[in-house]
Amino acid sequence: AKYGQTEKPLFFIYEVAGGYINRRDMSINMAQIEFAFENEDVFLLNPTYALPDYGGGHLSTNGYRWYGELIAHSLYDVLVRGTSFKKPVFPMKYTVKGSQILIDFYVPVLPLVFDTWTKETIAKMGFKVFMNSTEVTISYLAIKNNRVILTCTSQLSGTIEITYAGLGSNGSGNLRDSDSYHSLYTYFDDRTTSPSKRENYTPKNAEGEFIYEKLYPMYNWCSNFYKLLDI
Repeated sequence: AKYGQTEKPLFFIYEVAGGYINRRDMSINMAQIEFAFENEDVFLLNPTYALPDYGGGHLSTNGYRWYGELIAHSLYDVLVRGTSFKKPVFPMKYTVKGSQILIDFYVPVLPLVFDTWTKETIAKMGFKVFMNSTEVTISYLAIKNNRVILTCTSQLSGTIEITYAGLGSNGSGNLRDSDSYHSLYTYFDDRTTSPSKRENYTPKNAEGEFIYEKLYPMYNWCSNFYKLLDI
């Protein structure tokens, strides 16, 4: 009203990730997700954990440049194309069957992928399962269409907690979609210009080659999340 604006301002927010996650229930993350889902003028952006950083905290120079591209893609979709905005991969339905947990995801662009080259490999792809407050070993993970299947070593009953890219996983994971949108800029080789700074991981392509001077991959990554189930 102060400036005579007739449209509501829009808010684009992203979740905390990496070393900034210090609770198993990821209360800050889940509050951010709920805030975005409950308000039509609030949009949840891609998570930041898939981008290179300097050890689990602030992103690297490439990481910030890359994330700017991802934000621009989201702004373009909303403000220019006028499309319905759903960017991150996100869990929609949970089913527990014996020792298995089936999680159905919203996926902007199929197929779902466990990506261990753009992002370094995280144990169990970033997933953890707890039964009655005790961690249960995940023995096998699989993807089928928009579903991730977690097979555990124990039959599941009681209070089940599922986390992704949370505490104990470095706030990171390896689950993404296959969006082929093109970035504007390329991955800059700053090894000579910033010798004192080294990224914790330099992304590669599927063939194992570093992506220096290549366009930033514009995949949508899965949101950090926590889910509590009583079965």
